[in-house]
Amino acid sequence: MDRLEKQYEIVVHGRVQGVGFRYAARNQARSLGLKGWVENQPDGSVRTLVQGPREACNS
Repeated sequence: MDRLEKQYEIVVHGRVQGVGFRYAARNQARSLGLKGWVENQPDGSVRTLVQGPREACNS
């Protein structure tokens, strides 16, 4: 875990459920070598936690 330099929690509002947003976010994170999770929230938003090297997190 010493390689992890940054961690962000991101909440996205709008039309983000039922449109493939979580799938796309997961694929993008994997392609950048990031770790974390993406989950739907009861209010219709999507909550994400992402962590990894600073450069990858800021991409």
